[in-house]
Amino acid sequence: MDDVLAGRDLRLTYLRERSAIETLLERHGHGDAAWGQSAALAWDDRCRPDRLNHLVLATNNRSGQILGMFAARDQMTTQEPYLLIETVTADPAYPTLALRMLAMVIMRGIEAPTMPIAIAAPKGNPALLDALVAGHNHILGSVFDRGSDQVVVHLQTAALRLRIARGIGAGFKPAVLDLRGVGIEALMAGAGRLYRARAARRKPVRLLATAPR
Repeated sequence: MDDVLAGRDLRLTYLRERSAIETLLERHGHGDAAWGQSAALAWDDRCRPDRLNHLVLATNNRSGQILGMFAARDQMTTQEPYLLIETVTADPAYPTLALRMLAMVIMRGIEAPTMPIAIAAPKGNPALLDALVAGHNHILGSVFDRGSDQVVVHLQTAALRLRIARGIGAGFKPAVLDLRGVGIEALMAGAGRLYRARAARRKPVRLLATAPR
């Protein structure tokens, strides 16, 4: 477990071991008073703790209330490992929280035995796409691919996106942040910039996205 005090009121807790993830989520079960409204909406029985490899919980350091959650699992195409975002939610009062949680997972993913070469997520949620685009903007050498509505197509990343979609099946249409062209030092530096990124000048949007089962 990695516990980081990210501000006077904000604490980020990262877990990678499935047993620790299950224990923590059992302690804060769906409907628990500690869950804020936006965080509770992201949780349902489809997001099973026993299939998660990465979990970041954002909590109020004073009250213990859960302000956000980033849940993801390690996946494989026929050729390479990648990270599939299951569920992301962030309290609207913390407009950069989703970026911080994504950055934390990237930084900790570097230390994993099999480093994911891409991050995939359902592309149906505009706010989640914004988080991946922000990752692309801050990580030099990364490539972002959102599918058929994209003007500029990078063929290698498009092929990766198709392999991911076929592997998940059931009509899954992912957006993909391709990290294959990024060195370790550049990835760490980019994740650091993403973690410190300022909020966009617009009304905060509650993040809510769940990958298919």
